Formats: sequence, structure tokens, C-alpha cells
Amino acid sequence: MSNPSEYLTVGRVDFQKSEKHSMLVRYMGARKDQPWDYDGKNILSSSTGQVNQRAHTLVFGDTYLIGSGIVNAVHLTAVRTLNPRIHPDVIDLADIGVKNVYVPFAGHMNLGVGSGLANGINPNGFTVTGVNVQPGYYNSVEGQAADDVSWIKGSHQLGFGAYYSHSNFNANSNVAANPTFTFNGNRTSTIPGVPDGTGLALSDFLMGLPSGFSGGTKSFLAPRQTYFGAYVQDSWKANSHLTVNYGVRWEPFISPYDGKGRHNYFTTDLYTSGYKSTSYPLAPVGTVMSGDALAPKNGKYMFNHLAHFVPRLALAWDPKGDGMMVVRASYGMFADLPPMWTFYGNAAGAPWNGTTSLTNPTFSDPWNLPSGNYTTGYPGGNPLPSSFTRTTPFQLNAGYDNVRQNAQSTYIHQWNLSVQRQVGQNWLFAANYLGNEDVHLWGPQIQLNYSVYMPGANTGNITQRKILSLLNPDQGKYYNGIGDLEDGGTGSYNAMLLTVQRRRANGLTIQGNYTFSHCIGDGVVSQPGSGGITPGMRAYNRSNCSGDRTHVVNLSTVVESPKFANNVMRILGSGWQLSGILRMMSGTSFRVNSGVDTTFTGTTDGSAATGRANQVLADAFLTNKNKDGWLNINAFAVPTQTTGICSAVTLSCGYGNSAQLRGPGLINLDLGLTRRFQVREGQSIEFRAEAFNAPNHVNPMNPSNTLNSQTFGKSVAAADPRIMQLALKYVF
Repeated sequence: MSNPSEYLTVGRVDFQKSEKHSMLVRYMGARKDQPWDYDGKNILSSSTGQVNQRAHTLVFGDTYLIGSGIVNAVHLTAVRTLNPRIHPDVIDLADIGVKNVYVPFAGHMNLGVGSGLANGINPNGFTVTGVNVQPGYYNSVEGQAADDVSWIKGSHQLGFGAYYSHSNFNANSNVAANPTFTFNGNRTSTIPGVPDGTGLALSDFLMGLPSGFSGGTKSFLAPRQTYFGAYVQDSWKANSHLTVNYGVRWEPFISPYDGKGRHNYFTTDLYTSGYKSTSYPLAPVGTVMSGDALAPKNGKYMFNHLAHFVPRLALAWDPKGDGMMVVRASYGMFADLPPMWTFYGNAAGAPWNGTTSLTNPTFSDPWNLPSGNYTTGYPGGNPLPSSFTRTTPFQLNAGYDNVRQNAQSTYIHQWNLSVQRQVGQNWLFAANYLGNEDVHLWGPQIQLNYSVYMPGANTGNITQRKILSLLNPDQGKYYNGIGDLEDGGTGSYNAMLLTVQRRRANGLTIQGNYTFSHCIGDGVVSQPGSGGITPGMRAYNRSNCSGDRTHVVNLSTVVESPKFANNVMRILGSGWQLSGILRMMSGTSFRVNSGVDTTFTGTTDGSAATGRANQVLADAFLTNKNKDGWLNINAFAVPTQTTGICSAVTLSCGYGNSAQLRGPGLINLDLGLTRRFQVREGQSIEFRAEAFNAPNHVNPMNPSNTLNSQTFGKSVAAADPRIMQLALKYVF
């Protein structure tokens, strides 16, 4: 077997055609070999080849001096990436005796028993490989073209230009194709012929009583995206003290589209009005399909929004004109494009590559034997594999990803104000205010087909209480979860940043900064799915950003030993550099989960894993917070239908605290000692000793946040301990 290797090839041509004209052509290719062949066999035991991840880039540039003070620059770029995904063979469901299940990849399976992985270990069971274990590929091709003109005229430097790019993403994900059983110990049933679970995941596995099953077809993805932008701007030196930059950019939202012309979209209003697709006559009520009058043309996921003009303005002011102080201020609007992976579900989900999920199925034969969805088995038996056409019956109990076809595109307001002042020859002080506001964030997802709470509700009859089935039982049977990607989310970040710098003088360098900030938002969903939160609960899910830290202090310094006159002292003591980096940060935000499903809505914020506990005391923390006890368990309670905050839509409860609780902060000091010893001309030896977290200070992670966990309120993990390393390098 050859060792995995990487190689990089670069070709560059850079030449001057004339005094006014220069050109650049550059090619780059990179490859990374992995020790798996295309059949998924480990080369250690089956040396049939290697899988290559490749990237190729081609760049062409041309710069031309048109006239006095006018320069035109053209850039053309092409990028191609190849990313196969391979996993070694294990076993599949057919190998362990499960009947009538479509296994698209022999030797691959996804089986979870217990609560899942924690620190790489499943504490209550086991996991066989998990998700993302099936073969697939993720390849992309992108072409870009840009033209920029700069024109200096008097006190103005005018600029205008345009940028165009087009991206093709071709993937074969196959995540949903891998048949998946889950045993979580929460199996509860009120349906005749479908037994209850034992309450323990391992026991349920031994009894053949899974809590869930899903299976689907191979998914081929082909999103395409076009971007265009044009701008005009001016940098005007108004006087010796003031410079003004202003301009406007046109960034139309050109909707991404599916390369195979696939589109589907659902609304509850269309469902209740009885809307039927004309292009796909077998589509269930409420779904708009490709070719319908209500659908965007040519397979686009949504409608275009062309009238997007965003302004830019910036000022730089030197009050005295002596270069010792400057005041800067700026404001701008910036458009943002969603990653193409956002549209994964439109092609990877129903109806094109549908996934069918069963609640409380039978392990030995999930399709033909009773489940919580079908007491006499799935109608017609195993529906897989399948090939979808305009005349294909739509699958039952299918999950849909819903990207709103009239969604507004995301844009960002950004502004800042800064004052910089030089003091003496070596010191620089600065104060900055930074702010931004995100508008029309795509997230969170709303669950349109939630389960309505009613007396007798439990996790075993979630399917029977789906709102679409209650409204129309004949059509509701086609729908499971429908995740509607909301476009009304917002987010903001505001910060004060204070900095100080002392440039190198007399062997001492100092840099330091302090940030006081707050980040809050509704969250962003980059890869939608068929899940979603309870309708009307976005406000309860709005919280501090996951990485939000109120206070951050950074201080770094380098101290150099002096050059001694004495020869012995110079040899032993001169040339040493002692460096240190001190970082202190307040903790990040988290919320407390109940560990119990008290809503029974089938939504992502109402499950046992994410159901929120009620905070019943004003102070949630222990008096003496430490790694062995951070939270007061008496400050929280499992919500009930009478104590929770209820949703007017679903009559379900359990929304008691947002992500406003703070975990432990972090204190870290890194030290380094270096010196270079000159051996002779052109040759030297460099010594380096480094200690990360030199004091070996314990920095505990956020405490366990599940109320019914044995480790609730305790920090069971910590950041890195002291790590030391020594190095000696010979330079010649």
C-alpha cells in the first residue's frame, strides 16, 4: 500500500506586454489521497486503489492603463473540486436478519441504541457507524468574471465595475437512503397490536422494539446559483483633514435553481383551500410542483428579487492634520447569498428522493408488520427502491423540506465608529464601536405539520394527532414532518473594542484589547430538514448566540534581554525573547432542558432531548459555583400542561427559559522562550520552549444542562490542561 500523500502543482505566467498592459495566468491543482477505494474497502486489507480529493484552479488576469489616471483590471477564475466520501464495510440490516428492507449499499448501516455519542462513547448502549457512512460525492464547478475600473480625477478617485459568477454543485448524498433504526427507550404505544417498550434502550433492542425507522432512495443533488453585482463609488479628499468614501452597489437576488428542474412547495392555506397540482396530478393537496402556475419558472427554488441597491458611506477625519489622531466612521448594507447546501432537501427529500419514517415499527420486518403508523403494515409493503415521475403515486408519511418560494433575501446593516490616538513615539490607543443588524435571516424552521395536544396525548400517538391529518385524513396521510424555513429571523451584534499597542522599543512590545459585546438572534438554518419548532414559538427560541461572550480580554507581550557588553554575559544572556499571551473570557450561553417530552407536538423544541425546563427561581446558580456544582437543581422544574407557558396554536407547554444562562469563563496563559544562536555566517540554531496554559488552570466547560441527568449542573469536561513542547531547529 502506498502511503496517503498530498501534492500541489502550480503554474504561473506573469508578463508585461507593454508599459500599459500586464497579464497574469495561473493554474493550481491539489490532491489528497485517502486510504479507501471506491467500493468502500479499506486498503489496509484490500489494496485496490485510493480515493482522491482534488481541486483545480485557473486564474487569468489582465491590467491595462487606458489613459492618464485610468486603469482597467479584468479577472477570470475557474474552480473545480472533487470530493468523494467513502466508508469501510461493516454489516448491514440484511446481515442481521431484518426482512424486506432495501439496502442500497451492502456493508453499510446506521443503528443507534441508547442516547447516542457523548465524548465518543455511547453511555447507554451502542452505535453502529452512525450517519454519513454511505458512499457519495460532493463535486462543484464555479466560474467567475470581474472587471474593475479606477479613475483618478482631481481630488476624486472614482471606481466602478461588475462581478459575475455561476456555481454548479453536483452531489450524491445518500444519507436518507441508508435504512436507519433507533432504540431510545421512549417507545410508548396506545395502538392495539403495537406493544410498548421496556423503558430501556438496550432492553428494547433485545426485544426487537425500536422507537423509529426510516428508509429512502439515493439522493442526487444539483443546485445551481448565479450571482451578479455592479458598483460605483468615489473616494473624495475633501480637504487635508477629511476624506469621504461613498458609493452604491447593485446586488440583485437571482434565485438558485435545480439542475434537474425539481421544485415543490407547501402552505397550509393551499392545503385548506384544496389546491391540486396540475403538473403532477397525483400530488397531495397543498403542494405546488414544478410546472404549476404558482411555481417559479425553470426549476427555481423561489422568485427573483432584482431591485436590491445597497449604499456605502465612510469618513476619515484628522482633526489637527498632524497625523497623530484620526476619527473614522462608516455605514454599509451588504447582501448575502445562502449556501447551495440550503436547498439540499428540495431534491434529497420527498417526493424526488423521499424518506419514509415509521414510529414504533417492528424490528424484524418494519414494512410488513404493525407500526405506530400502520397497524397492518405499510400499504403495499416495502416501497423502496422507487423512481419518481409525473405519474408516480406520492409516498405516504413523507417528510418535506420547505424553502419559501417568495422568501426575502438576507441583508446586513453594518456600522462602526473609531478614534485612534498616538501618544509619544511608541504608544497607540484606540476606541471602537462596532455594530451590525442581520435582516431576513433564514431560520428558524417552523414545523407546519405539528401534533395537536389533546387529552391522552403521548409520544406514541404523535402521528395520529398531526394537524394535517385532523384537517383532512385522506390527504394528511401523505405528510409527516414539513419544515418551513422562515425568512423573518433577525440578529444583532454590538461591541465596544478598546486597544492599546506599544511598538518594539528598548526590547519591549505590548499589545492588548478589551471587548464588551452582545450577540443575540433567532439563529440560522444552513441545511434545512423536515423538522421544525412549534409554530408561534420563535420569540421563545430567540437567544444569545452560541459563541456570545460578554467580556473578552487579550494581552500579549514580548520582552527581549539586552545586549550585554561582557562577552560571557553576551553569550549566555543576550538574544533571549520571553513572550506571553493572556486571555480571559466570560462564559457562553446555554439553556436547561427538561429531558422529558411534555409537549407531545412532534417538534424539535418539544422533544425529550430539547424540551425546555421551567426556571422557577430568579437565581439559577449555586452560591459557590464550581465544576462540581454550577446550577441549583431546585431552580428548575419539568413543565406540565398547567405550569408551562402554553402555545395558543398547539395548547402545548414547556417553554420556560431561553439561552441566557452563563457557563464558566476561561483564563488561559501561554508562555514562550526563544533564542537563536549564530553558529557561523548563514547558519544558526534556534531554541524554542513553549507552555500552553502554563499555570495549568482548570477551565471547566458548560455544565450538564439536562434536568434528569445524573450529572446535571456539573462540568464533566474541561479545556486543555498544561501542554509543553521543546524544539531545536538548525537553519542553514
